[in-house]
Amino acid sequence: MATQQLEEQWRRADDKVRTHLPPGVKLVRTLRGHKGFIGRIAWSPDGRLLASPSDDQTVRLWNAETGECVRTLEGYHGSVMSVAFDPTGATLASGSADNKIVLWEPSTGQLFSRLEGHFEEVNSVAFCPIGQRVASGANDNLVKLWDVTTGLISHILKGHTGHVTCIVFVGPNGEWVASGGG
Repeated sequence: MATQQLEEQWRRADDKVRTHLPPGVKLVRTLRGHKGFIGRIAWSPDGRLLASPSDDQTVRLWNAETGECVRTLEGYHGSVMSVAFDPTGATLASGSADNKIVLWEPSTGQLFSRLEGHFEEVNSVAFCPIGQRVASGANDNLVKLWDVTTGLISHILKGHTGHVTCIVFVGPNGEWVASGGG
């Protein structure tokens, strides 16, 4: 498709979004680059980066001020469903359909750990407020807590009878984990 036609298509799409926004909400910028659906996005703690996981088997890191894609993280063997920054912004976790959690250094794009232990796709990841643990929820109906330093599973939480679709740490030190699912 010609560039001019593509830009016109994007303009029409943005105009359509603008007409359906609630009062007081403004479309600031549309970030384009992924070739598939977008999963659960995450803001860095300082608000400078936006991480977007996608069905195109990548995570893109966007400059929140300019909308520029500053880095594309690759190496997945399935859709990337969810991302989460640690409290300092120094680590980004991603969960994907290849049943793994990957830990990245967002400033360099270096992959430094793959956490393996789920039997089906990982739908959701979250860091505890002090950054030492990451939780994951997957289609194997399990919530797993991981030690970020060792990469080992510290706890397996059972009780879901369907896919775990969302997870969050609760409390100032992440004493509790809340999860939801099918």
